[in-house]
Amino acid sequence: MEFEKLCEIIEDVLHLGDHNITEETTFVEDLGADSLDQFEIYVEIGKTFEVEISDEDAADIVTVGDLLDVIRHTKSGI
Repeated sequence: MEFEKLCEIIEDVLHLGDHNITEETTFVEDLGADSLDQFEIYVEIGKTFEVEISDEDAADIVTVGDLLDVIRHTKSGI
């Protein structure tokens, strides 16, 4: 459920249409996202999942799976 919603957010922000996103998909190399795109994705994630992605966490996010891990850990309070 979280992964599917995350993919919807990414596709919407990056105007990708129906794109084959996996947990291994990278934001910069595979999706062509720049830092502003990533910021917009994080804002939408914050609204949707009611989490805040810290600058420290954001610096370590390379793949969609990395972002999914941050969402899960932030929601669980770890």
